[in-house]
Amino acid sequence: ARRLREFGVEVVDADGGFYLLPVFRRGAGLSEARLTSPDLCHRILESTGVAMLPGSDFGLPPEQLIARMALVVFDGGAALAALRAGHAPDNDFLRKYCHRVLDGVERLGSWLKDRTPD
Repeated sequence: ARRLREFGVEVVDADGGFYLLPVFRRGAGLSEARLTSPDLCHRILESTGVAMLPGSDFGLPPEQLIARMALVVFDGGAALAALRAGHAPDNDFLRKYCHRVLDGVERLGSWLKDRTPD
């Protein structure tokens, strides 16, 4: 969530779960009046390979650019074993055990940055 916020995305934190709800702001590259959350998720998938479900799939209005991002692309068994062995869930831990999630967040952030004027 912290890294997405650094890219200017508002994020509703998961409360004990493994989902985040990024809220994308309309602006450069996301300014079309008719852009919907399904359109946005499709664009992101096509451009970055990052799959998210549109908020409209969960009853939110499609004009709200909200998505649901599942943070489950990692080896949970290896991560749990490392935690049980005493490894702290710090940045090094995330890079080692959750690198695909981090990579997806970086690709999403780069895509957003490419659409934001300096």
